[in-house]
Amino acid sequence: MAAQDGHGGGTYWAIAYHDRDIARDVLDRRLDGGPLRDVRLLPMHVPVEVWALIFRLTLWGDYFVPCELLPTAAAPEPAPGKEKAPAPAAVAAGLTPRETEVLDLVAQGGQNKVIAHRLGLSEHTVKLHIHRIISKVGVRNRTAAANWYLSGRSGAGG
Repeated sequence: MAAQDGHGGGTYWAIAYHDRDIARDVLDRRLDGGPLRDVRLLPMHVPVEVWALIFRLTLWGDYFVPCELLPTAAAPEPAPGKEKAPAPAAVAAGLTPRETEVLDLVAQGGQNKVIAHRLGLSEHTVKLHIHRIISKVGVRNRTAAANWYLSGRSGAGG
């Protein structure tokens, strides 16, 4: 699809995709500049209401990049037998291993949908974990929980 952007700018192309690997390759090429720098990507595996919103953004010349196409900025997975030990404060607060895992990703700046995708959970489940973490730790919000966790990690030498 070729379109004129809604801001009076130039013409650009939008590619509707099913294959995420191909879309990631297009995104990488777009970010490198060259002939694909103005290509927009439209995922075809989302509900039609979501697709319509993405399409509307595209018509207005905006970019939309699904989180599934973004590289994760998280640290590489530890080798088997080399798992990162939870912070003593997390253990003392009674956090489950999954809650500690969620809190670690929150402390790295992860959004709920990115955390959900990374851990194979629903966003709703991530929100429930964060609610339980906040209650167990005794703070008011996710930022305070992340600060609490990071201060406990640095104090543990990890």
